[in-house]
Amino acid sequence: MYDIAYGDITHKPNPCLGPIEKPPFYAIPVYRGALGTKGGPNINTKGQVLNAHGEVIPGLYVAGNMMPAVSGRGYGGFGGTIGPGMTFGYIAGIHAAKEAKSRK
Repeated sequence: MYDIAYGDITHKPNPCLGPIEKPPFYAIPVYRGALGTKGGPNINTKGQVLNAHGEVIPGLYVAGNMMPAVSGRGYGGFGGTIGPGMTFGYIAGIHAAKEAKSRK
């Protein structure tokens, strides 16, 4: 009931659901778990974890509910950590792969 404000009130029967019509489509498994976070280790724009001095800890990355919320103290609602989790997971994965390749 409270999340209806985030939907399209002109869409019936449920303002929070609508058609998905235009590709490309992407899918990932999503499992229930802990809701959000307001903490976690400090990170840089590559998803690398920083130590207490602000220096990169080599090989340590974080994404999703384990990282600080990109929205600061606010939380937009259900699923608000999925997008940042996917984004930082992708960014961290690309960076980690480049780092591994450069070490060979």
